[in-house]
Amino acid sequence: MPLMLKIMSGNEVIAVDHIEVLSADSRREFGTVNWFFRCQAPIHGRMLEFFLMFYSKECKWKIFV
Repeated sequence: MPLMLKIMSGNEVIAVDHIEVLSADSRREFGTVNWFFRCQAPIHGRMLEFFLMFYSKECKWKIFV
């Protein structure tokens, strides 16, 4: 489960915490399990909804807004 993340906004790094996971799903792709999370969190004073994908083989997160 994602707890906190940092994103680049222009030249500024924004720490995003208080992430609320709305749904979670795991999918097997090419023999590895990847996780997809639909989340929301306050960013710049607004509640934004976004998707986080965790690629277990590479141990990487990707964000989609």
